[in-house]
Amino acid sequence: MTRQPTWTRRAAMGALITTAAIFAAVACGNKSPTEVPPNGIGSATGSVAGYPPGYAPPGYPGAGGYPTGYPSTGPTGSVPYYPTAYPTATGYPTGFPTASTTAPTPSSTGSDLGALLGSIGSSLGLGTLPGNVSEAGLAAQAAVYARGMTPEGALFKKVLGADQHESLTFTMQPGRCYTVLGFSPPGAVKHLMLAIMAPPFYTAPMMTSSAAITNRPVVGHPQPTCPLLPIAVPYKLDIHAKSGAGEAVVQIYSKPK
Repeated sequence: MTRQPTWTRRAAMGALITTAAIFAAVACGNKSPTEVPPNGIGSATGSVAGYPPGYAPPGYPGAGGYPTGYPSTGPTGSVPYYPTAYPTATGYPTGFPTASTTAPTPSSTGSDLGALLGSIGSSLGLGTLPGNVSEAGLAAQAAVYARGMTPEGALFKKVLGADQHESLTFTMQPGRCYTVLGFSPPGAVKHLMLAIMAPPFYTAPMMTSSAAITNRPVVGHPQPTCPLLPIAVPYKLDIHAKSGAGEAVVQIYSKPK
């Protein structure tokens, strides 16, 4: 066997090493340095292939912010074709009230008290009472003291001052008996007096209401007053606001003897 010279073997070995190094370099050059997964997930703390240095996709940890040249916020001024403010609907308030609204305090009125008396009268079987306080009080009183009797003449209704006298004339018919009732609401005439004055001078009272202080006097109860003469005779009724002042009503009632 003929041996090849030493330099020939060394040269072949060198050529083989050189060729292997070239193949290795080519293979390394074909590999991507850092692949970005299809879903865009990459390194959030370093450079990500396909993204500017120091920037990671929004929403990932360590995002570096918006790239240079891009706005970091939405527009701050007017944008064409976009309204600068939402329209206010007609009829709707533009703001909230700055102070609380105080509801009015309800107060009792004459009609309220009259309605209350009416409901009380109905519940007690006295029938429907008038809405006026004075008239309702008189009707309730008549249901007790003038039961079965009918009104004689018009209702007397007037505002009386303190210690004021008023009078009216009525005729007592033979064969009939009479009861007279008066009423003044609470807080008005405190002491209302009634007196039937006999003819001919009408200076002496024939019958009076009780001397007790009351706003609802009665004359002719429990026994109604009957005329002494068998003929029609006019009498005078004196109405006296002995103390207090305000509205007072008086009604004369009669029934067959």
